[in-house]
Amino acid sequence: MNIKPILSGKMQIHLFEVAQQKMEDYMASKPIYTFYCKLHEVLPETWRLIQLPQNRSVAQLAYAVMTTFEMQARHLFNVTVFKDPSNQNSWRRSADDTVYTTDVDEDREVYGSSVADAVATQIDSVFAPGHREAVLNYDYGDGWKVSIVLVDIMNDPELKVRDLPRVIAGAGYGIVEDIGGTYGLYQLEDAFQNPTSGTDHDIEEKQAMREWFWLDDFDMNEFDRDEMNSRLKKIPGIYQRAYEKWKAPTAAEARLIMREK
Repeated sequence: MNIKPILSGKMQIHLFEVAQQKMEDYMASKPIYTFYCKLHEVLPETWRLIQLPQNRSVAQLAYAVMTTFEMQARHLFNVTVFKDPSNQNSWRRSADDTVYTTDVDEDREVYGSSVADAVATQIDSVFAPGHREAVLNYDYGDGWKVSIVLVDIMNDPELKVRDLPRVIAGAGYGIVEDIGGTYGLYQLEDAFQNPTSGTDHDIEEKQAMREWFWLDDFDMNEFDRDEMNSRLKKIPGIYQRAYEKWKAPTAAEARLIMREK
């Protein structure tokens, strides 16, 4: 028996679009969290002001932060909330600290019972006026650390969820993958900014470094807010699939992430 749909195809599409718009409006009416994020031990200071809606997960916050600091989802990460915030600038941890990861079972063997699920935990259950600080740890070899501080919770009915996450201000470039940490970052900048300074050996080393990282230019002060917001519309979703679904980026997505034309 064939049953004809009560609504025409066009009407069904229209109702879907209306429902989708109302869902976006509803989500945008939720509180918006603003975070100040700063890359550790890098001068000039490299920082961002990032906004996300209240119902995003800790993992989604991490994907947004990683995107804005040029982290390409090649390595493991965690978000650590320290019971004593003064410990965030050291390698010290206590049993009262909480480590949010995307692989709880695996990381529990490393960090113990203090591990929590970054995917299942919303940011509003971690960040509040009385507890504002956390640290994103990325690439345990190079040891990149980004301070994450909640600076504001607000409502903005005019702001749609499709416009979030977004960066409202920032400075500095971010990291370069597999550069060897902060010291390597400074070496790379010197290789581009002062290519002919030093001994002949120094000049050869700088040339080799530029060629190894396949960069046309590098400036640690570079930051384009509009371009970064464009990247935030696509890249965090790619990272989410990579870490949560173990799905590798497509060739086109990889070119976007690595800024290849």
